[in-house]
Amino acid sequence: MGTAIELKDAKGGSLGRLLLGKKIVKSPPVASLSRGEAEATGRYLTLGGDAGTILAVGEPLTEVGSKPDQWLVKDLVRADGVKTVSSSKDGKARWSVTRETESTDWKFAGSREKPDLQKATDLASSLGWVNLVDVVADPAKTDTGLDHAIVIKAETFDGLSYTLRIGNKVGDDYYVSLAVAGEPRKTRTPAKGEKAEDKAKNDKEFEERRKKLLEKTEREKKLGRWTYLVAKNGLDPLLRDRPGLMPEKKKPAKKG
Repeated sequence: MGTAIELKDAKGGSLGRLLLGKKIVKSPPVASLSRGEAEATGRYLTLGGDAGTILAVGEPLTEVGSKPDQWLVKDLVRADGVKTVSSSKDGKARWSVTRETESTDWKFAGSREKPDLQKATDLASSLGWVNLVDVVADPAKTDTGLDHAIVIKAETFDGLSYTLRIGNKVGDDYYVSLAVAGEPRKTRTPAKGEKAEDKAKNDKEFEERRKKLLEKTEREKKLGRWTYLVAKNGLDPLLRDRPGLMPEKKKPAKKG
């Protein structure tokens, strides 16, 4: 039994098929104590349905495996410059935090209370580095729990919005779906006291960054059609309830 590889176009039509067989190995002329096995230098394969013709290619194709999760790009979303984050479940708000600029402290929306600085920072960090473990092949046949999910919504200073729905836990992962909306802002606000000679340079840097943001956003918007497994440790900060975001109360000093 070999590993079958089929390439398809955007409409699902077959472009070609390979059946990969055994690797071709070449033993070194002198046995090496530091290497336990011979080095693969090629591989046997057949093209399409022509099982009668076996080819030997000079590439072992070691990165080709039967497990698709090994082929996945693990980057899911990168929400940079988060301005607000909120959490809700079944339509009921759990908490909402916000900040005026990227350099100011977080606070609870509509409240004078402030969350723990590190815990609030962890919220933004989690949204800035969401990695997938795998893509769920048939979520309709799986109890994902996304119909009663914890919903995390975030808005960035660039004008983008991210919605993560976090469902049931399976092993060390959670079922997650996402949606990305908005478009990077088209104009920048000059810094107070910006010099005229700096304006052209800053405008150019803004346009270059916006171009990259547009490309990233278009890619992320396409990810909303699938359901994913995301590691628990990357989502834990977002799953805290409101009391869990508060600073820990200092224990009173013991009387001597």
